[in-house]
Amino acid sequence: MIGFLFPLGLLALGLVIVPVIIHLFHPKKVKEMPFSSLRWLKISRHRIKRHIQWHQILLLILRAAFLSALAFALAKPIFSFERGAGISDRFIVVDIGRHMALRNANESSPLDIAFTTAEKITEHILAGDRTTIIMMGVNPVLLGEPTADASPYLQKMKTFRSDPAEPNFAKTLQTIKNLIDFSNAGKQIELYFLTDNSVYDWQQNAIADFMREVRNPVRVRIVELGSAILENSYLGGAFIRQNRSGNSRLLSVMMSSSVNVQKKLHITGLPGNPEIRQPVEIQAGKKTVMDFEMPAEYDLSGKIIKLELLPNDEIPSDDVFWLNADSQWATRILVVEPETTQVPELQPAFHLRTALETLSVSSGGNPVVIHCAENVSFEQYLKDADIVFFADVPSTLGSNIRLLEQKVADGVALVVFMGNSVDLNFYNSVMHDPARPATSLLPVSLRKNTVASVEGGLARLSNVEWEHPLFKGLLDPLYGDLSQIRYTSYLSVEVVLPEKDKVVARLSDGTPWIVERPFGAGRVLFINGTAN
Repeated sequence: MIGFLFPLGLLALGLVIVPVIIHLFHPKKVKEMPFSSLRWLKISRHRIKRHIQWHQILLLILRAAFLSALAFALAKPIFSFERGAGISDRFIVVDIGRHMALRNANESSPLDIAFTTAEKITEHILAGDRTTIIMMGVNPVLLGEPTADASPYLQKMKTFRSDPAEPNFAKTLQTIKNLIDFSNAGKQIELYFLTDNSVYDWQQNAIADFMREVRNPVRVRIVELGSAILENSYLGGAFIRQNRSGNSRLLSVMMSSSVNVQKKLHITGLPGNPEIRQPVEIQAGKKTVMDFEMPAEYDLSGKIIKLELLPNDEIPSDDVFWLNADSQWATRILVVEPETTQVPELQPAFHLRTALETLSVSSGGNPVVIHCAENVSFEQYLKDADIVFFADVPSTLGSNIRLLEQKVADGVALVVFMGNSVDLNFYNSVMHDPARPATSLLPVSLRKNTVASVEGGLARLSNVEWEHPLFKGLLDPLYGDLSQIRYTSYLSVEVVLPEKDKVVARLSDGTPWIVERPFGAGRVLFINGTAN
């Protein structure tokens, strides 16, 4: 079987016509000179002329063959004598987890070996196959669409360095699945995993889901690159967060290890508090999190906390972590929600708070997330707040609204989510004051709850300004596509000042879904849906 890495190079075959044109329209000119003594050699002269014609044809063939060979060389032909039935899409997955950068003295790291191995795999190409490379980190990175010639991806691959955390195997499988051509069920899928296999995080459920959804024949090859597993434990990070009770703060410390190990966590740098030496047991390939309670009134201004795993191992540099406990520069987010149930998971802002706290964990304690009920004074909570979320708040004190107006005018952002508990009268008379619509917080007036009546019984988004910063990353088929969400109910609303307020997104029946209002130095976002 024959294939071409650069089929467009075959267009150069058109140059073959050039020797033909030269041969037909530029024949060799011969000057005739009559000579009486040679008139009897007429027959012999014909033979000589015929011999010259064959010579020209041979020259034409050689010229055409040279140009054809040049065209084939440009097209990069592949001749496969071992091709079985069908063709393959090949996915080379390079593990760039933190362990791939570990090395013993005078040895190449597993990541260096992975780069060399990937080059050798791409050299073994069969006609009709396509290849691509995926860098498997916390968020997998696809270097390009599967192609017959993956050599351009190799240079891009070598620019990657190991991630400070562990690779996400499930997301990598999802990326591969999105690239498979399901219309060709006979095409074989080849998966090459280049890894040191020191992190035991091959989730069986992710593998089962992948094999269940992919109908194509799949061949998996795991190339283990590590000669030995280094005994390395390390501090993955630390941050300070508020306890849910609000009476104290928690210092959360994350630790991981390549092997099962027992260590001691040494914490210093908190004057007035005793040093902490806490025994800890870390399991291989699993994140261990420990929380240490701190008094809520303890002043963290200017404090830098030192955390260290003892005894140090073969790589002592990652056994120490310095945490800047002074969070005065962190973004502070206030979440206001009513207490509607004793079940935390059913609270109106449970998913919102979980997402924000996860963001804080992954960013070393930034942002700082605090929350309060709607029926208390906001004064102490709004003091340093940068963003305020209202989640299904039925109503609140009038003094709180006046405080909010002042803070938003000074630059704070207010995001208002609706819900089943909201008091329409409160929102239409206090949050939106008909006597001063331009200086009220709420950019809409609320009508009644509407059940979706579009075809199929569910409303979808339409007329969305996807360029708006609010939607960054929310139109991704892999990590989250907001356009796929459907809505069963929402409020009928009216934008009060269309010349001032901006409708960022609507539902399919034209109902405003997100309305943005500039308010002094700040802004208000009204979202016609729940925070969950």
